[in-house]
Amino acid sequence: MVIYCSFLQLSTVNCQLSTINCQLSTVNYQLSTINCQLSTINCQLSTVNCQLT
Repeated sequence: MVIYCSFLQLSTVNCQLSTINCQLSTVNYQLSTINCQLSTINCQLSTVNCQLT
């Protein structure tokens, strides 16, 4: 029974770590998307600036 309980605790911890990892991946993905959008905007602004010059 003790072994089973230990295994259950490890499974729970593993599940929590997986959840945290998933959330971090989601945040990382959102940041990458935002970064990409900013780069695109920056590129458009540079283009406009070049045309104005």
